[in-house]
Amino acid sequence: MTPALAMIPHGDVEQVFTELVSSLPTELLPEVDYFEDVFIGRPMARGRRDAQLPIQLWNHHDTVLKGDSKMTNSVEAWHRGFQAHVQCPHQTLWIFLKVLQREEFLQLHRLGKLEMGQRFTQASKYAKAATLASQYDRRDRCSTLP
Repeated sequence: MTPALAMIPHGDVEQVFTELVSSLPTELLPEVDYFEDVFIGRPMARGRRDAQLPIQLWNHHDTVLKGDSKMTNSVEAWHRGFQAHVQCPHQTLWIFLKVLQREEFLQLHRLGKLEMGQRFTQASKYAKAATLASQYDRRDRCSTLP
């Protein structure tokens, strides 16, 4: 339920959550209450109480459609690759500078490819997320969910 709600447009999250809760077994109500308090906000007489984590923080629908990222996966991947080049936690200054020069060369080479028009392929998991987000149907919300 939680991953699916992250791909729903921001304005529809509360209504889709209500529809999903109505179809869940009663044994899951404690988990639903927790999720509602933390991520959606508890319903009150006039609207909803603010959630501990606002929907804007965890909702990825618009971000996925734009091709942006809210995650640091690319930074973590770069850092892991950089550590693989360094190969040891305490290198000498000269070896570290040599690794930095190599990294600069690789990034300039990649930038040159982008400037010439070459596009890098998107990972399949991101392409699937973009497809799901673009196929969202407001008329039949719950059947669109993965």
